[in-house]
Amino acid sequence: MLYVTVRVVDPSGRPKEYSRVSVKTPGFLGGWMAEVRTDADGEAEFELNIGASDRIEVYADGQILYEDYPKSRITVTVR
Repeated sequence: MLYVTVRVVDPSGRPKEYSRVSVKTPGFLGGWMAEVRTDADGEAEFELNIGASDRIEVYADGQILYEDYPKSRITVTVR
């Protein structure tokens, strides 16, 4: 089990409240996690039932903004 916090910021680096964030685990058994809205700090938390060597995709406001291995904290910029 991995816990991942996604922080969404605007191009100026300010947190984006109420952004829609979802995480997808690609591959044969991949799937979407529930969509989560960011809080006042621009953060959304996920509990992922995957290993550290599994790649993920992070979407914010309909844009794919991260494709890599999971980290405990991921910051993405929404344009």
